[in-house]
Amino acid sequence: MNLLESAVRRLARFAGTLIMAALVLYAVMFLLLHNDNVRITRYAEVSSNDNAYQLLIDVTDPSTPYGSHKIDLSVTDASKTEIVSKRLRLANDGKNIGSENIEAYWTGNNHVATCLRGEEQGNILVSIDISMRKVSISEKEC
Repeated sequence: MNLLESAVRRLARFAGTLIMAALVLYAVMFLLLHNDNVRITRYAEVSSNDNAYQLLIDVTDPSTPYGSHKIDLSVTDASKTEIVSKRLRLANDGKNIGSENIEAYWTGNNHVATCLRGEEQGNILVSIDISMRKVSISEKEC
C-alpha cells in the first residue's frame, strides 16, 4: 500500500501544480483582456462645407496585443450637440492608425462619408445622412 499511497500523493501534487498554473495563466489573460488603461485619441475633426456640422473621429487603442481599434464617429452641430453617432471596429493588426486607415469627407452640407481600411478586414464605407439621422454601412472599395 505504500506504493499506492506514494502514487496518489504524487498525482495530487501534480494536480495541484497544474491547477495553480491554470489560475496564474487565467489571471494574466484576464489582465490583458480587461485593460481599462487604453488610450482614446481624437483622430480628426472634419467640418461640413458650411461649418454647420462637425464629424468627430475618436480612436481607442486595442486593449490586447494585435487587437482591433474602436472607432467612434459622431456628428455634432454648431452648439456641440451630438446628432448621430456610430461605433465600429477596425482590425489593423494592432498597428497605429494613420491616414491610410481613415478618410473622411463631406459631400454637400448634410452628408459625410468615412472610409475605414484595416490590414485584416475589407474596406468599410460609413455614410451619414444628417438630415435623416441615418447611418449606413457597406463593405466596398473606397
